[in-house]
Amino acid sequence: MSLQVVTQNMTSPYVAFAQPMQFQFDLNGGAIISYFVVLDYFQLKYATDSEYNSEQVAQLGVRLISNLIGDTVVVTPQLLMTDGNGSAASEDQDVSGRDSFVTASVVAWVADSPPSNLSLQLLNAYGVQSQTSDVISIASGASYHSFLAGFGATFGNEMDEVCSLSASTDTSVENSTELTLETKTDLVGHSTAGYSMTDAGLVAFTNAMTGIALVDATVSVGSVNGTSGIDGTLSADITIPSGYSQIAAAIPLIDSFSISFGNNDAHHIAELAAGINGGPGGFGGTSFPITTSGTVDWDVHFNLWGERNLEHWYMDSASCSAKVLVQYA
Repeated sequence: MSLQVVTQNMTSPYVAFAQPMQFQFDLNGGAIISYFVVLDYFQLKYATDSEYNSEQVAQLGVRLISNLIGDTVVVTPQLLMTDGNGSAASEDQDVSGRDSFVTASVVAWVADSPPSNLSLQLLNAYGVQSQTSDVISIASGASYHSFLAGFGATFGNEMDEVCSLSASTDTSVENSTELTLETKTDLVGHSTAGYSMTDAGLVAFTNAMTGIALVDATVSVGSVNGTSGIDGTLSADITIPSGYSQIAAAIPLIDSFSISFGNNDAHHIAELAAGINGGPGGFGGTSFPITTSGTVDWDVHFNLWGERNLEHWYMDSASCSAKVLVQYA
């Protein structure tokens, strides 16, 4: 039995825009019993049909639609940012340097048989409308965490300048087994987008699933660096418990992010970006396993900027929150 994590950037050479990403797992005689998809990072940049690289927004979204085929989870990324008038975000385009892409992870539980009595749940909930909720049954006393797997919003038939973008998930439990999953995505310009939705994920497990833990993370961000946005660090203090010798795997699960201009200003935009873009595991840093306890760091990056007629607008603030899912061995 093992909890396995695979992370990919959709700009890998064998992945074309809007074509499936394949996450293959080592079954070793078992099967993928359950899995979920994680949105790690996204970057949306306009490739416009005008003389400008910044436009208003009518719709935007990042979604990761998955299917399980044998030892492989196939994820189709769907990226959208359009003004509804010919300008849109695209990864395969003629405008050099304006690439849009997503980084995603799939976490799978590989075993010979399903865990009993809801002792482990890995799942995604797609298209949850903002400020609505879903009720999910979990085991009594389970540890749990919800996180972002995608989002979308639209101003309808109109387009607007952008002030801020945020998305979040939250959970609460009643009667010890009824978990309420709530989500919210806000795209704000001179008005707030009239329709929005969130794709969420959930992990829940009981003490019967030994060697698995959820660890709190802290996020610190630096100052704005023009069109380069804001860099920061997501940190988790991970202690290897008695009876184990290593951190076999660890993956941050972002439950909220926010990026915005200051003073409630709204502008044409060239780029939106947020999430984890470096660190251990599949993010290009130290490989697991890690054999010592201590602080594990991931890089985070945020961006929101635009320009028109020699005017430049840079983001004012950014934030995110997360927990880290850890497996010990």
